Amino acid sequence: MKTKHPKPLIIDYRKNIKSLLTKPFVDNDFESYFRYVAGHERQDVFALLKDYIPEEQYWKILSNVITEESFYNKDLKRWLTDKKNLSNRHLLMEDNEKKELNKLPEIVTIYRGEGNNRKGWSWTISKKVAMKFAKRHLLGKLLTGECEKRNIIAFINGRKEQEIIVPFRYVRSITVLQKYNLDDFTAPSDTISRKNELYQQNGRQSIYVDVTKEILSEINEQ
Repeated sequence: MKTKHPKPLIIDYRKNIKSLLTKPFVDNDFESYFRYVAGHERQDVFALLKDYIPEEQYWKILSNVITEESFYNKDLKRWLTDKKNLSNRHLLMEDNEKKELNKLPEIVTIYRGEGNNRKGWSWTISKKVAMKFAKRHLLGKLLTGECEKRNIIAFINGRKEQEIIVPFRYVRSITVLQKYNLDDFTAPSDTISRKNELYQQNGRQSIYVDVTKEILSEINEQ
């Protein structure tokens, strides 16, 4: 009698994810689609789906995507600075966020908390917020700099982080205000979600990208 081995967890997990994502795709409900996607994969999934997302959902989803990550890949950076898209950057913001951006001085003091210096585009006007993010990195750093308001792509405050999106090349006078050591590390205990635990167990880091590619392939074959 043959021993029955349980199916690998990744197969069941992948099947469940595909089931979750297929319905909102078919229903054109991409806001729900992206709620299921792990934060670190959203940039790549957005690149796959941007031509399928209806206009009325497009900018809100993009705003959420850029808020999820403090380090943008080359495709997203290229897209954000495209002349056509820059003319629509106001659509990334809610009305109250536009007002807050307009209130800022022409030269804005900004802060960033990070680990390794990765020339990030995600800054904040709040030193306290930047300090919080710096302490979430092992050996984190608190940076400050300045940028001209006209070079800011967006001010996003949906998570009360007073986030400034600005291409790194426009940030000047960058100074390290504080370096933190291991004793300062304050990442919450649930930083690694159940999703990421499953990724680690199965050696997979792009399951949502892979499943999205499968869905697109199936849709295009119909």
